[in-house]
Amino acid sequence: MSSRNREDRLNFTKAKDASTGSSRPIIAPMASPPERLGAWLVLLVLLVLAAGWNLAPPPPEWVERFYSRGLYRWVAAVLVPLAEAAPFSVSAWAVALVILAGPALLLLAWKRKRRRGWSRAAAALWELKALAFASAAAYLVFLALWGAGYRRQPLEERLRLGGGAATAEEMKSFLTLLRRVIERDLPLAPDRDGPRALAALRQALLETIKSWDGRPVPLPRRIKHPPPGFFLAFGTAGMLSPFFLEPHVDPALPEVAALATSAHELAHVAGLSGEADADFAAAAAGLRARDAYARYAVALSLFRSFTAELPPAERRQFLSSLPPAARGDLAEMRRVSERYRVERLVKLQGPVYDIYLKSQGVKHGVKDYSRALQLVIKARRQGQLKIFGGND
Repeated sequence: MSSRNREDRLNFTKAKDASTGSSRPIIAPMASPPERLGAWLVLLVLLVLAAGWNLAPPPPEWVERFYSRGLYRWVAAVLVPLAEAAPFSVSAWAVALVILAGPALLLLAWKRKRRRGWSRAAAALWELKALAFASAAAYLVFLALWGAGYRRQPLEERLRLGGGAATAEEMKSFLTLLRRVIERDLPLAPDRDGPRALAALRQALLETIKSWDGRPVPLPRRIKHPPPGFFLAFGTAGMLSPFFLEPHVDPALPEVAALATSAHELAHVAGLSGEADADFAAAAAGLRARDAYARYAVALSLFRSFTAELPPAERRQFLSSLPPAARGDLAEMRRVSERYRVERLVKLQGPVYDIYLKSQGVKHGVKDYSRALQLVIKARRQGQLKIFGGND
């Protein structure tokens, strides 16, 4: 750097010290730092790509072919074993690092630029640019690692699940079938082997996805856990970390509920981003699992979901027809949910998650969950819902 450039950059002036007569440099604030056009161009490209994905997304057939059955398989093959190798939640540590280190780095950058003579306005503009750059880059990484799957072909199209909406009679008929599965597979306490049931659910899901897509997706054997009650406080039970493909389930859940939730989160890892699609995959895999406890957990979860759609009198009638042990499991689920549920957090989480789902192309937002019940009925109509030991 030439002496002239250095003088311009530091923006010195000489001042006379009245007491000593010596000269010392005084740093005058810079009106603005040197502009770097390349950084702004990169930021613009990132913002255009992020906005373009939502405003003009590619056709679902392209996403299905090139992403869900192409790139995503490679991503899962790398991330799933890496995240699973850690005995702790990699996602939790990453979030903590961002929360703690992010503001600290911004503060250090602010102080450094102020010491170099940047004006407050120029330093603030740089901070905003850095935040915009990080946000756009993180969103594009989210899409590449998992989020693009929201735009894949719906399961109705891929499995050709046509026909009208489920009728009340079809729902009651399926509830009767689920009750028989629950009665048949209800395990006594000594036979409730949670790890074995989870392994059976994972294997059944691998087989189900392979039958749908022609090839399986790597699935983890380990489920990670936040502090007990953390998810339940927000009215949810589990979550998949999209940046590490790391499934999490609240450890405060009763084991029966935790197994059904684990099947749902593993379905997300399998590339089914939509909630209804993941629910349906968990149901289809769980009912054909080669472990009675696994089938019981999924059947009981489905039974609870289907009865929630019935009028109160009919709901009570179906629930009362269950074996006492099954009713006890449902009562324990309600008790745990009520113990940890925080209404203010639930009311906050609901609208935020609804906006998130709609921004990713899920037309009906959180109401899309109920679509899973329609998928179950349509699949049963066409003989695509296989239950261990026979359909009926």
